[in-house]
Amino acid sequence: MINIFKTDHAVISQIDDFEDGVWVQMINPTGKEMNMVGEFYGIEISDLATALDEEESARISLEDGYTLVLVDIPSPEVRHEKKMYTTIPLGILIKQNAIITICKEDTPILHYFVRNKVKEFSTKKKMRFIYQLLLRSAALYQAYLRGIDKKRIEIEERID
Repeated sequence: MINIFKTDHAVISQIDDFEDGVWVQMINPTGKEMNMVGEFYGIEISDLATALDEEESARISLEDGYTLVLVDIPSPEVRHEKKMYTTIPLGILIKQNAIITICKEDTPILHYFVRNKVKEFSTKKKMRFIYQLLLRSAALYQAYLRGIDKKRIEIEERID
């Protein structure tokens, strides 16, 4: 799935076509969608696909015409009917005229941006977007850790 967003005067709106100053959000994209984005923005398909590989490690890679930032973000999952936590890769590709995120899952971290809940968010300020994204990720990590700690305390109280 591909969503394209643009901010004007601190208000985010979804648009239909690629243009300058946009954020292209890719969630579990098809091969056709990756080819379309790769061709339009001049990005190697293998760099887009990197973020879909759960075994990839976090890194920054300077490519010809763009930068690939790969980070691990927290993600809840259900195993054996219990809520567990893991990390998944999120790819951030920085072009001169756009920023592209790609992730295998629809992550709550990006929902803050889509819902216009991030102060001074702009699709035109790429480095600010990355910092804000990393801060949202850290805040989500902390929230999950608080939940894990609360469960730990409950278990310890039952054992004692």
